[in-house]
Amino acid sequence: MRTRLPLLASLLASLLLAPAPAAGAEPERARHSPCTGIYTGSARGVFWCTVVAQHDARTNRTTFRIDTEDDIQLNGDALTITPGTMEWAGAPAVGVLQGSAASVAAAWSALRTGVPPTEADYGAARAAPRVAPDQGSITLDLARVEPGPKAADTQVFTVHGTFSARLLPLPGAKAVGDVRITVRF
Repeated sequence: MRTRLPLLASLLASLLLAPAPAAGAEPERARHSPCTGIYTGSARGVFWCTVVAQHDARTNRTTFRIDTEDDIQLNGDALTITPGTMEWAGAPAVGVLQGSAASVAAAWSALRTGVPPTEADYGAARAAPRVAPDQGSITLDLARVEPGPKAADTQVFTVHGTFSARLLPLPGAKAVGDVRITVRF
């Protein structure tokens, strides 16, 4: 027991004396994160994310999705954000794809500022069953597309570029103004 006491004391001292994260850690993380998003307008904030892009050869459809990480910085009255998803015919390729394009089967981006059970107050959508088509606008600009792992009929891709959406108040919501989302990945 006597031999463990000095070890325990030195471990405790190192934990207590360890430097706290610097005040500039969050801006530094934003500069070096592979996926960073901001939203401005009626609600403002910053979030970090991951991007998933996969192509299904059976249906010849690509699904693109932005998932937020746990530590979203929300300010104002924003509660949750779904940065964006898009599904289109064909494989992912370098170029710009508008949510209103004929090849796009579905596109969605949403922000909730109200109290539950409201799912969303602001949205941009195409072909979503609960929202009128062409609510707001969505743009996906792929600057680089690299094939990744393939399993059966599904091919995963690593993509780099930007995603942007203009969200408008949804019918029946008490939201006012609009919100713009921009994600760099």
